[in-house]
Parts: sequence; C-alpha cells; structure tokens
Amino acid sequence: MRISFNVAKIVPLLVVLSTYAQAQSGSLPLEDEKYLDVLLGEESHDVLNKTHVKGRLEKLFRMMDRNSNNRVDKKELKTWVYKTFIAGYRRDCAEKMKVADTNEDGKLSWNETKIFTFGELEDEDDMTYVDFAKEIEHDQKRFHAADADEDGLLSIEEFYAFLHPEMYDHLQDFITWKFFDDFDRDGDGGVTQVEYIGPNPWPDEEAGDVEGEEPSWVPDAIERFNKIDTNGNGKLEQSEVLEVLLPNLHISATYGAKLIMEKADDNNDGKLSVKEVKKHYKVFIQNQEIDFDGQIRRIRDEL
Repeated sequence: MRISFNVAKIVPLLVVLSTYAQAQSGSLPLEDEKYLDVLLGEESHDVLNKTHVKGRLEKLFRMMDRNSNNRVDKKELKTWVYKTFIAGYRRDCAEKMKVADTNEDGKLSWNETKIFTFGELEDEDDMTYVDFAKEIEHDQKRFHAADADEDGLLSIEEFYAFLHPEMYDHLQDFITWKFFDDFDRDGDGGVTQVEYIGPNPWPDEEAGDVEGEEPSWVPDAIERFNKIDTNGNGKLEQSEVLEVLLPNLHISATYGAKLIMEKADDNNDGKLSVKEVKKHYKVFIQNQEIDFDGQIRRIRDEL
C-alpha cells in the first residue's frame, strides 16, 4: 500500500462533490508561532487521566484565547482548529521523514523516497516498480518540483511540500494528474462528457440495470459533470477539476469549530468559557475529525 500523498484516494471527492472544495494557496513555516511548539511537545505517558486532560485543556484554552478576554469566540476557535490540522500534517511529515531517511543525514534522496513510497524490491522477480511505473515517474517529477534548492535531496520542508502539494501553488498540477490520466483519453487536456462517463457505460447489476439500456447511474454522472463544468464548454478543465479536488482547510476548520461550539457553548453566547471547555472535555478529546487528543497529549504539563 502506498503511504505518500495519493491523488487516487482524492479523486472520489470529484464524484461526491465534496463541500471542502475550493482552491487555496500558500504554506506555513515549520514553526508556526510558539504555541505550535507546545502542541508538538513530547509526551511520555500513554494514558492521561481526567484531571490531567482538564488541566491541559485549560492551558489550551489560554492559547486559543488570543485576546485574553477569558472567552474563546468562533474566530479564535476556528483559528486554533486550523492550526491543529497544520500541526498534525507537520508531525506526520516529521515521523515519515524519520522512517524514510535511512542514512540519517536529515535529507531524502529520490531512492529513499521511492523505497519509502513503493517499498524495496524483494528480489529480481519483484515487479512492483514495473507495475507502478507511471506512478513512480509521476512521483519523481513531484520530487524534483518539491526540491526547491535543486540539490537532489529533500529537506524536511521540501518533503512536506512533496507530501502536501495542495499547499503550494507551483505543485498543484500534481493533484489533478491522476484524474486526467484516467479520463482524458485523447490527451487534449480536457475531459468531455463521453470521456467522463465512457463510450459504453457499464450497467449496475445491483441496481437492476439491464444490458443494452442506459445504466441508472448515468443521469447522476451527467449532473455531476455539468456542475463541475462551470464555464459550460462541455469539457472539464484543470482549473475546474482542481476546484473540486483541492481540500480547503479553512472551510474544514470553520465547520469543525461550528460543531464544537454547538456542543460546548451551554449559554449560546457564541463564545466558550474555560468552564464550558473543561465541562465538555470529551468534545475535544473524542473528536474524530480533529486530533485534539493528540494535541492535548503533547502539551507539556507545567502544573
């Protein structure tokens, strides 16, 4: 199984028209403000009891409360949720770097990156690199595009760019390549409705489709195609596909903050008090969309 950034896993977002779909540019430095250092601190205990969790949540509350008015409003909460996403990406990148950097020189060669992504060949009969030749070629291009100083090696920041091309304007072409590789049959840089659906759409037997008749899924596919084709020229172009495939962490963070506020804002004043945060600690540590538990475990206990 491939464990690097995998566009193939993102392509289904095009089918379901994910609501988190709007192009976003820019990136964050590895050390984004002091409180990310706290969030990324080491934790030696595997299990934290309720008292520890609440104590750390109170510290977390002080971090979220940027204007120090003893209340966390929606904007402050959204900002913090966004930073937890980025912190999680950065931590994941650092962990993968440790595994991939087999010679421990602090940088990754293309060979180290290839082995990390696709595995090492077991013997001369192993056909993995042959079977994934197209994907390997694409990843090598992404490797060189992420290699900003062109030294043939990826630093931790460059490896982050390799793993998350969606964060960098100059790498966003690598997000759409899989879709166009699969659907752009004539190679003209656009996907027509026929290419998107296929010249001979296959019937869905489970839906009761009969061979020779239009499959039941086709009308929905046409509707999706037309929604993506925003300029109405009958082709899906890169900018239109990118609009759907690019995750927007700001939208995700806004949504995540909204859910938290709905569950923890007892007096419905649009703000969280430290009492509300500690009372509803499970809203934070059991959130499956946001790694609050991981962040809380990494806050150094200074009490």
